[in-house]
Amino acid sequence: MLDVGRTLKGIYGARSSRLDESNDRSSVLFVSAPVTREGEIVGVVSVSKPQAAMLPFMEATQEHIRWMALSSFVAIALITSLFTSWLAALYPSFAAEKRAC
Repeated sequence: MLDVGRTLKGIYGARSSRLDESNDRSSVLFVSAPVTREGEIVGVVSVSKPQAAMLPFMEATQEHIRWMALSSFVAIALITSLFTSWLAALYPSFAAEKRAC
């Protein structure tokens, strides 16, 4: 176990392992932390969580990111359009010259 060995050496111990090599959604996340007594590592505690338990959270987060990206794009397009219209109204002779070309 990589996570336990690394933790016993005083290094951060974490890993992800598949329970079924052919199924990419069968991963289990492991994290280990040292148990110390008087400053010396005397053991390790390790916790695990199936990746499948994280999937609803990950999917909801992806949907939120998509919504925010689309909203940002629309807001930037609207602001750019308003700014361009404001500049065209501010300098009507310049806008007329550009339309003639």
